[in-house]
Amino acid sequence: MSSSLSKKILLVGRIILPAIICVFIIQFCLAKHIEDYYYLLTFGLIITSFNFRKIKYNPLLSYLLSIFLSVSVYFLSLLIYFGIGFLLQSFNITPEDNGFVENLLFLFMVFVIPPLLMFFSYTILFKIKKSNHFIYIKWLSVTVLITLGLLQIIYKKSFMFESWQFVMALALQLILYQNELKALIKGKNE
Repeated sequence: MSSSLSKKILLVGRIILPAIICVFIIQFCLAKHIEDYYYLLTFGLIITSFNFRKIKYNPLLSYLLSIFLSVSVYFLSLLIYFGIGFLLQSFNITPEDNGFVENLLFLFMVFVIPPLLMFFSYTILFKIKKSNHFIYIKWLSVTVLITLGLLQIIYKKSFMFESWQFVMALALQLILYQNELKALIKGKNE
């Protein structure tokens, strides 16, 4: 196998493997009835482990910071969710009374706010170039998550953790490896 082909395979593996591992861990945790908070820890550990060369700080600090960022985004999203719920109640709009408001709030608080917070927070940990590629991937992933959220509402099936972590891990990998992907595409065009 040529070295060029093996580099391409390795790059694709680095990009897609973290997302696949996140889904497998969630499936394992669901099967073993392990608490949801475990997902937060594993997401941060997996993303940091696969992007060791792209971290800004020493490895131990980066692992701790990654876990802290994952947990912070989760709890900050919950805080915002309850804050918006409180505001709605003060205007006599209760999500329980109105399925549309409840679904809209669910979509916004699970598939819009946390991904945006995650993208922002991981720019603290990793050397991320905020290019057009970054912006496109960020908004494409939010759009995909909203679409998956709508499917969950319509079909009344919950695959929130799996879809969220898969899309976010893949999006972060595509952003972190944007230079390598551009080089790969540029190499094909020559």
